[in-house]
Amino acid sequence: MILPRAVKIFFFLSLLSGISLAGFCQPADKELAALLARKDIKAQIRILDSLSLKYRSVAVQQAIAYAMKAVELAEQEEDRELYGAELMTLSKCYRQIGSYDKAIEILRKALKAFIESGSQREAECYNQLGNVYYVKGSREAALESYLTGLALSEKFGLEAVKGSCLNNIGNIYLLMDSLDKALEYYQQAYQLYVARKDSVTATLCLDNIANIYTQRGDFQTALSYQRKVLAMARNFEDKSSYCESLVMIGNTYNGMKMHDTALAYFKESLEISRRIGVKYIIGVSYLNIAEVYKEKGNYDEAILNAREAIRVSLEDGQHNFLKNAYNLLYEVYMARKEPKQALHYLKLYSRLKDSISNQEKARQIEDIAIKYRTEQKDAEIDLLTKDKEKKQVMIYIYTAGTVLLIVLALLVWRSNRQKKKANRLLASQNDIIAQKNQDITDSISYARRIQEAMLPSTSALADAFSDWFIIYKPKDIVSGDFYWCMKKEDQVYVAAADCTGHGVPGALMSMIGMNFYNQIINEGNARETHQVLNELHRKVLFSLNADVSKRDSKDGMDTALVRFDLRTRELQFSGAVRPMYYVVNGELKVVKGERYSIGGVKDIDSSYKSELFRLPPGTPVYLFSDGYADQFGGPDRKKFMVKRLQALLASVHHKSMEEQKQALEQALGEWKGSYEQVDDVLLIGFRVQ
Repeated sequence: MILPRAVKIFFFLSLLSGISLAGFCQPADKELAALLARKDIKAQIRILDSLSLKYRSVAVQQAIAYAMKAVELAEQEEDRELYGAELMTLSKCYRQIGSYDKAIEILRKALKAFIESGSQREAECYNQLGNVYYVKGSREAALESYLTGLALSEKFGLEAVKGSCLNNIGNIYLLMDSLDKALEYYQQAYQLYVARKDSVTATLCLDNIANIYTQRGDFQTALSYQRKVLAMARNFEDKSSYCESLVMIGNTYNGMKMHDTALAYFKESLEISRRIGVKYIIGVSYLNIAEVYKEKGNYDEAILNAREAIRVSLEDGQHNFLKNAYNLLYEVYMARKEPKQALHYLKLYSRLKDSISNQEKARQIEDIAIKYRTEQKDAEIDLLTKDKEKKQVMIYIYTAGTVLLIVLALLVWRSNRQKKKANRLLASQNDIIAQKNQDITDSISYARRIQEAMLPSTSALADAFSDWFIIYKPKDIVSGDFYWCMKKEDQVYVAAADCTGHGVPGALMSMIGMNFYNQIINEGNARETHQVLNELHRKVLFSLNADVSKRDSKDGMDTALVRFDLRTRELQFSGAVRPMYYVVNGELKVVKGERYSIGGVKDIDSSYKSELFRLPPGTPVYLFSDGYADQFGGPDRKKFMVKRLQALLASVHHKSMEEQKQALEQALGEWKGSYEQVDDVLLIGFRVQ
């Protein structure tokens, strides 16, 4: 029986206000209603927990209401273990609807309750926390949670939790295409379930083992496992397991090029998951359907379903799906010979794509596991950050340059040996040189498009500050300077960075820098500006060469980073060489950065520092590289100099940011005149609200 909408709303409110539930239970729950009328609070909590489980797959808002009431009663009972258990039930409901941050917040409260009570359910809670991180796309956080749960389950002798943790760790390795490691953990889990005579869970574990065979191309073996799992999952009360089995079989048939059969399984999964409201599986189903239509050449249906996957991904926070959907649309539009649309989705895909390859990421995951198990604090993760495609482009550029040098050397040698043929060869060789130069220029121009695609959207600036500007003028086709901004919850981060060199070498460093900034904020725990710079220094140091003395140059970057809190209106600053300027009461204030560059000679243990400011509304703030002040020009061909820049900013700070931008660009242009631009120029300004 489905309750009318008005009754549902009143039902939910009654739970929150403590009104008796007995009058609102469905006829099928009359026995439970009678139990709820008893004065035994713990019995009521158990019933509410059962109701939450019952309705989670069919009416999740009712399930949330039951769970919230159970949490309230458990807290009143002052039973910390019971309170933690009901919080875990509530977190499952929020995970069901894709509210992952809320689910994580609730699970952390549950962990605190279990630790305070000395409960062994702490192990189970860590396993659940890993599940939330997994579906959210935070692989490292998921793995660390699973490993913690595994260690605790071994300590407490909790075999069921141990098996679940082993299986989930296998899922992480499967996600990284480390099939052997995934199979190792799946088999450990399977053997544990068999030993416990838990035939249902052991059979479900076989579904994961079957997926390994699918990945390896042994489709018949995979299907033999998957059909057993599907037959059992059909009878489960939780239909999400049945949907997952449908998706797994669909993937196997798709790998066998039996597209129509695969499509039937994916569509059935979509129909059921939409009915029970499991967004994670809805997104997977749409994306798989789009993939099948793409392979069948039905591009219209592929686009339609990929866009639905994007919609669900944006609602659900599943950026892995979002990335894959963008890539699929890029491939479809390329196949349809629509380059404009294809380039649009390629740019969106590039902004989300993790630049660490699967093999490299697997090594990183393995390092985390080793560090956890051995508790060796000095184990460092070797990060390789350059995306394979972009790295290949740069290799082409350097190869073309090398070829050009060889051609020039041959020309000089031949000219000395064959003077009589010099005039005749000169014209043809000049054509070769011109063509090579054009090839290099074309390659670097393409690299510029890649770099521009990686630059962040300025929407974070626009959302936080109504008045702002960015002056960004590369010296060459590509730039060693870059700007970066990101909004994370109520915090807005803005950075200006100046990488070693300019042109192609600087551009390579800028891509590394942008990628690492994204990783630190999206995947790490660093939130204070000095923590972000410490982590950035570590990543750059180990991605280049931890021993500075062994490098050909002091590769790295200078950067200024601010964080603005939208709630407290406080601004925090940390700088590596680069400063921050702001103007108060007509006076320009200088906040210096520290003298160590990111990736430079600073040791890894010492920390950058941060400063906190509460600036008056309307205060202009400026971040910049050294390119503006270092520009040669003027009547005596001298540098513009920092003092002249300070005076210029002080004189225009009262104007709107757009007017300031025009004044700064005009001043730089007049100073430079006919002289060559000597360095990349970057200057960011925004006004605190």
